[in-house]
Amino acid sequence: GPEVRADYEMRSTDNQLIWYSEGEQVAVLKPVMNDWFCSEGGTQFQFLRDEQRKIIGFLLSNQRLRGIRFERI
Repeated sequence: GPEVRADYEMRSTDNQLIWYSEGEQVAVLKPVMNDWFCSEGGTQFQFLRDEQRKIIGFLLSNQRLRGIRFERI
């Protein structure tokens, strides 16, 4: 399928997960359930893990997009 270059970074600080894009803070993410977080604006992140339970990427969903896969690099 088509690929899009998007540099997102997630940082965990003080029991919060913070979403950055191109070095700028976008949002603080709140936990919804295991490996699932949501921004105040409604963007959802479902983190994906491998067999060793390491995070390998996430699925992003919002009002216009559903289940867009991002892989960890």
